[in-house]
Amino acid sequence: MRKYDVIVLGVGGMGSAACFQLAKRGVSVVGIEQFSRAHDRGSSHGNSRLIRKAYFEHPDYVPLCERSYLGWDAIREELGVSLFHPTGLVIFGPSDHSEVLEGVLKSAVLHQLDVEEVPAGKVRERFPQFSPPLDY
Repeated sequence: MRKYDVIVLGVGGMGSAACFQLAKRGVSVVGIEQFSRAHDRGSSHGNSRLIRKAYFEHPDYVPLCERSYLGWDAIREELGVSLFHPTGLVIFGPSDHSEVLEGVLKSAVLHQLDVEEVPAGKVRERFPQFSPPLDY
C-alpha cells in the first residue's frame, strides 16, 4: 500500500494548485477527485473568473491576493503562457451606506490600492454601459 504525506480532496483549481505546490516541495501528495479531471462542476469554473484586490470582506485578503499575482507571474514565466489577464472592476452601491463599498475603501486605504470613487450622479456619465440607480 502506498503512503502519502498529504491527501488533497478535490482537485479543481485550488486542490490542483495545492498538489502542484506540495509536489514541487518534495512532499508525497495525492489528489482525489469525485468527478473526472477538468470537470465543469467546481466553484472556479466557467467562462470568466474574478480576482478582486480590494476585498470588501476583510482587508486581510489583500496580501493573499497580491501573493497570488506573484504565482500567476511564476506560471507565465514557467510555461511561457499568460493565463491571468488583469482588467478593471466597477462596484456600484448606494451612496448613503454600502457595506461592500465601505469594505473596498477600507482595504484600499490600508493597503494603498488605487481606487477611484465616482460621485453619485456621475456614474452613468462615466460608465454609460451600466444603469445603476441614480443614487449609486
